[in-house]
Amino acid sequence: MLKQISLISAALLIICTSVTAQDANNFRFGIQISPSVSWMDTDDNRITSQGAALGLKLATQAEFVFADKYSFATGLGFHFNSGGTLQSQFGGRFFTQSINEGEPFNDPDNLTGEQVELDYSIQYIEIPLALKLRTREFGTLTYYLEAPIFTLGFRGKTTGGLSGGGITESIEDLSIKQEVNPFAFSWGFGGGIEHSILDGTRLFAGLTFQRMFVDATRDTAARGYVYSGRTATDDPTATINSLTLRLGILF
Repeated sequence: MLKQISLISAALLIICTSVTAQDANNFRFGIQISPSVSWMDTDDNRITSQGAALGLKLATQAEFVFADKYSFATGLGFHFNSGGTLQSQFGGRFFTQSINEGEPFNDPDNLTGEQVELDYSIQYIEIPLALKLRTREFGTLTYYLEAPIFTLGFRGKTTGGLSGGGITESIEDLSIKQEVNPFAFSWGFGGGIEHSILDGTRLFAGLTFQRMFVDATRDTAARGYVYSGRTATDDPTATINSLTLRLGILF
């Protein structure tokens, strides 16, 4: 956590330093505290999405205006509790890099029941880049659209859980960092409204959708991914989708 805080502090220093070289009319800086809901999808018909995760985004935002009503938006922040719940229709051995083989809740011979649930709670450090378009002002209100939004994510603290079909003792808050890819890349779009309060300061609210490009999990057959004693011959792809209610202020 200390390294992550240091990274954000360094980035803020760079951004603030760059502001001194910018025309105030061409640069805006802000912060956001935004609740989110995320869920996971897979390309494996044996594993389906079962539940969503409620999370929170804390982030800085910087906008560089390059033309009338057009700007580039970027920033740096945390996305807490990204992920969701997946449900396997077959028993098997899961989280193989985090649970010792042969333990009761990770032994294929003991997981012959159906509907095993796998919970993911992932913290990402995110760096977005978006094209932002604004309307003219309607009194104190301005509407905006951000599309596309590309986001690079770096995995932070990651925990998981395992329960259901044949598992005699559910497990929670298991460190599963080795089960999740260290990098994430996603695309998205969003829109919202800005309200001018005084001297160029604006409150904003909007809705943003984000979908991952790459596999969030690391579960190849070579790493011991097993369904009811049968090793999977492929690498199931799991992606994370999220919907964020963006709330913040721009200076």
